[in-house]
Amino acid sequence: MMGDLLTIARRECAALFLTPTVWGALAIFAFVTGVITGIAVLVPGAPAELRTVAAAAGWAMLLTAPALSLRPTTEERRTGFWEVLATSPASVGSIVGGRYLAGMIALILLCLVGLGGPYAVLESLARPDLGEALCASSGVLLAGSMYLASGLFFGSISSSAAVAYLATFFSWLMVLISIRSIAPVLPSAQADMLFAADPVRRLEGFLNGEFDSSNVLYFICITAGFLATAAVIQSTEAERGSHRGAIAIRLRVMLGVIGAFTLVVGIAAAAHAPFARISVDATKSRAWVLNEQTKRLVSELPDGWRATWIAPTGGLDKAVAGQLDEVLDAFTSAHSTDQPPHEKIDPTTASGAMRYSQWLEDLVTRKRGPVQDMHDAVAAGLKELETLAQYASNESARLTLVIDQLPTESPDRKYIEQVRGSLTALASGIPVLTQTIRAMQVGRPDRALADYSETAEVIAANNRDWAMQLGSFSNWLVRRGADDGSPAVVRELSQRARPELGVRTRALLRTVDALDVLPSDPLQEISAGLAIGGGVVVESPNGIVFLPDSALAINAADQGATVRFDRRYRMEQLIDGAIRSILDDQKPEVIFVHAEDRSMLVSAADGFDCTAMSDACRAARISVREWRITAEPRPIVTGRTVWMIIPTRTVAVERDARERALLEAIGGLVTAGEPLFYSLGPSLRPLAGRSDPWSEIATTLGARAISDAVIVDDIPVAEGRTERRTKMDVSVIPSDNPLAQALDQQRLGFSVAIPVTAMESSIAISSQSVLAAREGPSRSIERDWRRRTPDPRSTKLMTEPTSVAVATTRRDPTSKSLRAIIVGSPSWMVSSVVDSARSLGGGRDALLNPGNREFAVNGVLWLAGLDQRLGNSGSGRESPRIGALSVRKRLEFTSGLALGMPAASLMIGLIISMWRSRK
Repeated sequence: MMGDLLTIARRECAALFLTPTVWGALAIFAFVTGVITGIAVLVPGAPAELRTVAAAAGWAMLLTAPALSLRPTTEERRTGFWEVLATSPASVGSIVGGRYLAGMIALILLCLVGLGGPYAVLESLARPDLGEALCASSGVLLAGSMYLASGLFFGSISSSAAVAYLATFFSWLMVLISIRSIAPVLPSAQADMLFAADPVRRLEGFLNGEFDSSNVLYFICITAGFLATAAVIQSTEAERGSHRGAIAIRLRVMLGVIGAFTLVVGIAAAAHAPFARISVDATKSRAWVLNEQTKRLVSELPDGWRATWIAPTGGLDKAVAGQLDEVLDAFTSAHSTDQPPHEKIDPTTASGAMRYSQWLEDLVTRKRGPVQDMHDAVAAGLKELETLAQYASNESARLTLVIDQLPTESPDRKYIEQVRGSLTALASGIPVLTQTIRAMQVGRPDRALADYSETAEVIAANNRDWAMQLGSFSNWLVRRGADDGSPAVVRELSQRARPELGVRTRALLRTVDALDVLPSDPLQEISAGLAIGGGVVVESPNGIVFLPDSALAINAADQGATVRFDRRYRMEQLIDGAIRSILDDQKPEVIFVHAEDRSMLVSAADGFDCTAMSDACRAARISVREWRITAEPRPIVTGRTVWMIIPTRTVAVERDARERALLEAIGGLVTAGEPLFYSLGPSLRPLAGRSDPWSEIATTLGARAISDAVIVDDIPVAEGRTERRTKMDVSVIPSDNPLAQALDQQRLGFSVAIPVTAMESSIAISSQSVLAAREGPSRSIERDWRRRTPDPRSTKLMTEPTSVAVATTRRDPTSKSLRAIIVGSPSWMVSSVVDSARSLGGGRDALLNPGNREFAVNGVLWLAGLDQRLGNSGSGRESPRIGALSVRKRLEFTSGLALGMPAASLMIGLIISMWRSRK
């Protein structure tokens, strides 16, 4: 039977490939995938993935696959050759199977050319995920095999190729429409059954990068059902004229069809059960490659740097742990020395527990160094506390004798009673305190290491407080002892108690001084973090940083999904930021300045918050605070602090109280020469003939902001009608500015943008544009931004890029450099813009504006004067992206895919036809 099947397959392949049939189908398929690639995929900054192309290819299969199976079947039935073939030694199953095999060979060619071509283009521009592409291609091929088998089925019941093709196409179309229409009105259980039968939803699993056994068996079972049914129907043709009656033949056909599809449905349903399903994440198949800047940074690190991953069993999710392991391996590969820079320890295993204990001991030795000074200072403080307790016990008894000799209403008696009460409480409380402190020296449940710094702080605070109280009592005794009107017993108390009080006070202060000068414990953060979970400890000879597991926790939307969000970029970002923070030993800070009546560091339902930006800054080791100017005084700052201004959401002609307060706060920051990340948007005031204070502040900072103008796109939506849009992509202007170089090729997005141009540089100020909106056929500058339609009087077509962000450096009278960034968009930093994303399927998203995060992080670092830390905030690397791509190059690729490959296919078909006609 196998020999007959292969013989039929060879015959059908010759009929397909030696006629224009396959080559015409290939031209259609390649044209569809090529056009979609050029329009939707080859976009600078867009994810380099085949999901959109493969989705289009799935629909193209519905158009092309049936055509490959219909011609031989219907042609043979029409010409009567089927009767001859049916009486041959080959079985009907071999005939149907051979035709199906030939059709599958043709479909494989379609996928190789139609999907392989776009993948090859993406490979030349980025690093697309090969596993994801193969998974999507296999899904398209399985869907095509199902459509191919259905074509064989409909071809077996019709002698007209056109009728069979239309029946195949519209049958599938009706199935899809029915499922989508009926399922929403059914109860959940029945709706789930219909959704499970939807071939497009099944294909989406492959497009998402999830190779699911249930989806594979679904397509195989449907395909097998159509093939079995076609074989049963065609077998009746061989029995015409036999002794069997027509009714018996029809009954056998009906029972065969029912049996075949019952078996198919049963197998598909069983395969869909959770216990029988096997799902594999086909994404993230390529090894992680570090950012070039990170790779260069790690390769230049001297000996002594290391990363230790404390990975307890049950800590990080297995998939996330695998990603972290891969990133740490990438850091290891990038290191220039032979010393392995990272180690993984599981303290929950027997061998891991021993290694963990040894590692902790070595860490204490390396980072705490000699602790004798700390031990001595703490011991002296504790000893003085115990001496103080004994003194308090004795003195409270002596004070009782003094109190008994004073009148009940005497002010002296009341004061001495208060002192006695304090000393009595001290005498009884110090033993408990010292016991607690000694336990802290050994260790605490919420600390992995003994916390010497906290021990020292507790003793110092306690001793300082009692030194002040004893000093206050001594001063009272001095005053009352010198007062001739004081009772004799009080003067005697003064003369007796003051010397010992002085001794105790001075002794306490000596211990406080010794404890205060102790260096801070670098292991505090690690001790607390390791007590509740694992994490990565990045260590150098001069510093140490702890990255807890919580920084890599799974999102709720990601929990339980087969295809997981790629966190490798964030892991690299965290480790890179830790290394850079150790190298420069600086602690930059950003303060969000706003006039909202709520915190901007807490997520808001409308997305008007700064949680996304604050998360990006913290990942880059930048501290984050906020200043609610209507509710709080100006924060006290030290070191490298940057102020990021969040404009008020509405700017009316008349200023309200909140806007006035915000402008006043900004004015104070400008006067103080603070580094400003200043944003502003369109204003009604210039249109009303008023001056705009926001633009005036921009001028003071060194930029010219045109707040009565907005950059718009007038998109044609119907004949004679356009739709005005303000949302747009923003590009980086190449220059020698470190900020511009750090943002190179990043994709930014503004919801609204106004022109902000650099002022002419002078000795006192240097101004340089860093971001621009590109020109376009429908892009213009609208000077009256209230308009919804173009007007020649106020609308000017953009013929060149327009600057929307400027970086300035001013000189104050002391020649100190004062940096500022002025951005012509009031909402570029809020989460609704920063977190805008498109789904890549499964638990994955690709940010639409990854450059906004990069701009914020690198902008803060540049304003803080930390130019050496610019360049790698990791945004945009959650998926491979297409880099810089000129319009010309994009047209060349699109033309090659959508025109070149189809033309080549048609040319091959034409050559074959001409060759056969000459024979």
